[in-house]
Amino acid sequence: SISRVRLMKNENYKNPSSKKIINTITNEVFNTISEVCKKENIKNSTLSMMLNGKNKNKTNYIFYEAK
Repeated sequence: SISRVRLMKNENYKNPSSKKIINTITNEVFNTISEVCKKENIKNSTLSMMLNGKNKNKTNYIFYEAK
């Protein structure tokens, strides 16, 4: 059924366009902004604007660029 497909997608999400985020102090890497927001208890939109340079970044997080 459709609801089962949606549930499976939510449980096993993989967004190919999402960027990883790293904590510059602990070097902990997160797969999505949502993971960081849950840990730090801040809004997704707030962190997103900070990481994208629209607001001053008052966190220890930046986009992670693997080399």
